[in-house]
Amino acid sequence: MKVGEISEPSDFGTFGRYVETPVDRMPADMRDAYEFTRKLRGMVPGPHKIWPANPKLSKAIIPTSAYFQRESTLTKAEIEIVTNVINSRWLAAYSNYEHEIIAKKLGGLPPEKVEALHRLDMRGWTPGTSVMLEPIFMFPREVLALNGCCALSQTTVLAADSFAGAIWRIDFDDEGRAPRAKPWLKHESMAHVKNTLPPPPQPGINGLRYSQRTGFAYYTTTGQKLFMRVRVDPATLEPVGGPERVAGGGMYDDFCIDDGRDRAYLTVHRENRIDSEPLRPGGILRPLAGALLNEMMLGPSSAAWSRAPGEAGQVVYVTTDGGQTAPPPDGVVRTAKVLRMELQQASATAGTA
Repeated sequence: MKVGEISEPSDFGTFGRYVETPVDRMPADMRDAYEFTRKLRGMVPGPHKIWPANPKLSKAIIPTSAYFQRESTLTKAEIEIVTNVINSRWLAAYSNYEHEIIAKKLGGLPPEKVEALHRLDMRGWTPGTSVMLEPIFMFPREVLALNGCCALSQTTVLAADSFAGAIWRIDFDDEGRAPRAKPWLKHESMAHVKNTLPPPPQPGINGLRYSQRTGFAYYTTTGQKLFMRVRVDPATLEPVGGPERVAGGGMYDDFCIDDGRDRAYLTVHRENRIDSEPLRPGGILRPLAGALLNEMMLGPSSAAWSRAPGEAGQVVYVTTDGGQTAPPPDGVVRTAKVLRMELQQASATAGTA
C-alpha cells in the first residue's frame, strides 16, 4: 500500500506486540473465532489477531467493533474522529498511525486537522503516573506523516515528514508553547519511493538527530537506504548548503549519535541489526549487533541513550518489533522488546530490559 492509494482499511499486523499463532496451527475454538472475525470484518486486522486467543471474549467483542464500523449512524469521518480522540488520550501510537491514514483517505478529514503537534509536560513526572497530552498546533495541509524529530535548541525542533519527503522547523516560546512552524528543507534524498516490499509502506526520511559538536543534522531515508547529513548555521539554525551522503545500503530506521566516538548507531529495521557508522562520509561501516540472525534482535526500530547516572555514552536502549515488518525465516513473529546495549570500546553487548 502506498499512502494516497488506500481504498480500504489496511492490515498493518500486530507490530510484534503479540506472538501470532499461524492459522493452520490454531486449535479448533481459536480457528472458529478467527473465521468468525473474518466473516464479519472481511479480514482479520492486526489488533483483532489477538482476540481469538480468548475465543469467547472474541465472539462477544467483535460484533461490537463490526457494528461501530458498518452499522452505526455515524459517518466514516465521525467514526475516525472518535477513534483518534480515544487513541490520543491513551497515547496509542500504533493505532493512531493507522487510523490517521484512514481518517484522511476514507473519512475525508483535512490533513491539517489530523496531523497535530502535542505537548507533554514531563517536569515533575515520576514512573507510574500519567502524563497529560495537550494538542497545541495543527499542521498545514501539505504535511502528510510526521515521524522522527530532534531539538536544535531549547526552543527549536525539527520534524521529518516521511511521505512528503521534507523537514519542518517548529519554534516555541520559553514555556514550550506558541509554536510557529515552517518548511525547513526538502530534498530528493528524503523522498518516499514506491517499492515492492510487503506492507507497511517504508518511509522516506525517517530518523532525525542533531549533533551540536559537528554542527550537522543527520537523517535516515529508509526506502532509499540512505544516511545523510546537512550543515546547520549555529546562529540562525537554518540549513547551509545541500544534504550530503554519509552512508548507504541498509534500510536504516532510527539512530542515536555518539559524539564521543564520532559515530552513529543505526537500527537497520528489516535486516535485524545495528550498524556503527562514522559521522563523516568515507568512514568504515561495521555491524555493531545482530550481524548473524538473532531472535532477540528482530526488527530493531529505534535507539536512545540511557540517562541514568554513570551510563551516558555507555548504555543504549533499542526497541524492536519482533519481526513484524520483516518476519524471520520461520515466519513466526516474536514479541516486541526493549534491549539494553552496553558499549565497550568498539564492541557492544545486548540484553533484554
